[in-house]
Amino acid sequence: MPCDEPISMRAVEQHASASGIQRVTLGANGRVVGIGAPNGASPAQRRALAARAGGCIIPVCDTPTWATDVHQVLPWRNGGATHADNSARR
Repeated sequence: MPCDEPISMRAVEQHASASGIQRVTLGANGRVVGIGAPNGASPAQRRALAARAGGCIIPVCDTPTWATDVHQVLPWRNGGATHADNSARR
């Protein structure tokens, strides 16, 4: 959906964190020459987190595992790696 109003950099960072980002490399002529893997949890990482935590990590939350999202504890913009040790479901 197009947005006619400017949005804050914080909103952009939150969207990238929640939705994942994907590196696209362009050649000198503007053609796509490479597409990297999305910056998000892999299916194997999601299974590992489900086995470790079982679901949402917020103490009062009873959301089942299948309905949770994977979030980085330390965001990628602050140097956090996309790794199960730096991830939690909520």
